[in-house]
Amino acid sequence: TGNLEEAETALLKIEEDMKGSKDLLYLPLSEIYYKKQDYKKALEYALKAYNIKPYDIDYCKQLLKIYHVIDDYYNELNIYKHLLDFDKRNKEYKKKIMELEEKINNGKMKNV
Repeated sequence: TGNLEEAETALLKIEEDMKGSKDLLYLPLSEIYYKKQDYKKALEYALKAYNIKPYDIDYCKQLLKIYHVIDDYYNELNIYKHLLDFDKRNKEYKKKIMELEEKINNGKMKNV
């Protein structure tokens, strides 16, 4: 219904009570924190989901979104490379990898 506080409380309660794999809860929790601009918590839950299922493209895309907004080029680059392993012909991934490598290299040049 759009009430982030209510959704957060409900998901955290379910997480507390839930047995087994909780990755299905972590993505929506990450999204809630992302919308609240609490990127530290958004990243925490996205990483929890990713660590359980690193092959899940939705978890990877959530990490990309967070890394992009916090300007973490290295980790964003690594996720794109990881996705490219699954889809070696994906031109979008290749383009993003080149852009990020350029940003990283330009950043290094500025610090010299």
